[in-house]
Amino acid sequence: MAVIPAVVTDLARARWPQMFGGLLPFKTIVKFRIGEGGWIFNLLTLQREPRAPDPTLTTLDIITDQIRFPLNKRYNVGETFGYFEKLMVLTDFSFEAPTTLKSSCLLTFTEYNFENDGTLIYDMGGPYVSPEMWEIGLFDQDDVMIAYGTFPKQTKTGANQDENIVRVTF
Repeated sequence: MAVIPAVVTDLARARWPQMFGGLLPFKTIVKFRIGEGGWIFNLLTLQREPRAPDPTLTTLDIITDQIRFPLNKRYNVGETFGYFEKLMVLTDFSFEAPTTLKSSCLLTFTEYNFENDGTLIYDMGGPYVSPEMWEIGLFDQDDVMIAYGTFPKQTKTGANQDENIVRVTF
């Protein structure tokens, strides 16, 4: 189990005064996305490392990267990189302190075992490439990313469950 400190996104912070003021209904976190972006290539060590969480992102880095200007892209056209999305339930959340939300983001043995486009694919025992996850985001019912975090590489296979605890301080 990894504990991931997450940043609140700029878009979420911009919407909150309107929600607390009653102009917009308050939105709750309903899902998480976990993906293969969120890393940088260190030219000194020649290794990938988690990038600092970017509060300006509006979705996962892996999704944003596909539309970046070519000089800023880390992924080549035609490379298979993906993400996985899962709905959350009320028991996935707890408060550690009055302003600190703890969210449990669990991938079971059968979830996200292949590189794919975000759809659920099961490990059927054949050859596959396991996803290497580096980033996670929490989203509300309007698909607005509320929090974003990065972490050292995790490889997902059918032999392991991955639980990431996302800690958000408001």
